[in-house]
Amino acid sequence: MLTFYRVNRSDVCILGGAYFAFFAIVGLMVPYLSVYLDRLGYNSQSIGTVLSSVAIMRIIAPSIWSALADKTNQHVLIARLGALLAFLSLLLLFWVETRLNRLLVLSAFNFFWAAVLPQVEVISLRKLAATQGLYAKVRSAGSVGFIVIATFTGIFIAEYGANAFVIIGLMLTMGLLAILMKVQPVQCSSDPLEQQEPEQGFLSWALVGLLGCCFLIQTSHGAYYTFFILHMNSLGYSAFVAGCLSGIGVISEIILFWFIGRWFNHSAVMSIFRLALYLTVVRWLLMAWFADVWPLLVLSLILHAASFGMVHSCAMRWLHDKVQGHHQAKAQALYSGLGFGAGSVAGAAIAGGLWQQGEGAFQSYLACAAIAALGVGVYYLTLQRELLQPH
Repeated sequence: MLTFYRVNRSDVCILGGAYFAFFAIVGLMVPYLSVYLDRLGYNSQSIGTVLSSVAIMRIIAPSIWSALADKTNQHVLIARLGALLAFLSLLLLFWVETRLNRLLVLSAFNFFWAAVLPQVEVISLRKLAATQGLYAKVRSAGSVGFIVIATFTGIFIAEYGANAFVIIGLMLTMGLLAILMKVQPVQCSSDPLEQQEPEQGFLSWALVGLLGCCFLIQTSHGAYYTFFILHMNSLGYSAFVAGCLSGIGVISEIILFWFIGRWFNHSAVMSIFRLALYLTVVRWLLMAWFADVWPLLVLSLILHAASFGMVHSCAMRWLHDKVQGHHQAKAQALYSGLGFGAGSVAGAAIAGGLWQQGEGAFQSYLACAAIAALGVGVYYLTLQRELLQPH
């Protein structure tokens, strides 16, 4: 059972700031880490290898940090520690020279950075859940952060070189730490019955299905997250225009976050989730065949609201409704580690093997569509029964 707290404006602003800063870093790392490595002379196979290797940290780190959070109930402290160590790790990129050392530094950054989001999610759900739809609106601040950084980072890298990537990352990570210093700890109270049966209602076939679907959907984003900016550059778009294009999907995601709370009032969570899976398949088919037709390219980018925004919102709503309060950090760790971390590893590895300096773009996005279609199959095997249950 979650303990609800009276929402105040300070909590909303601070948590919104934390999401803004965290996902601003995502807006740097996801579109531009491949550009950074490309500037350093890596080919597409090497880029895919580095990104998948680094993403392994996002599989193991959330579980380690969240297990510590469950044991100590120090979610805020762990988030702050993760941000501080991530900053120090990123700082080392100015001195490393070999590819192995660069891989180790990037892996360390991801290990520490991955400590932050599960803790912020737990704190946000506890503080904001009492107000219908407020979590999604606060979470949308992260999308704004993503847009701002994704839009303008390409200009700075084009103008100042690879080091601009590192400098922006350091500024954002320090900003994240400063915001986390203002987050107030929140306690989770559990009743005696929950303490006597701590595993009740946690591990289930439905949870496995949800994580499986999220893993496959995240995997299907591999070509997009790894090579989108480079792909747009190869099609003749400037660095600024490519950044703006990457922001279109996030704008649609923001709009979705503001209205999905009302949608949940009228439709079952799993029916929305199922629609998101179908739309994800459509999105990657559009990218495979029509990336050079700008209206259809824009449509595929708008569908990011489905492939990420709807999937994430439904998963968070389901975890909040179905997982007991004292298991929330553990559930968030599984969602972050298996749903997103493992999916990022698999997606980057598959895309890196298929991309071939852009010559395999069609095959890469066709594979993305097939992976998303597999997610639809997993849904029908594991989650369809959720529609028959009251919400």
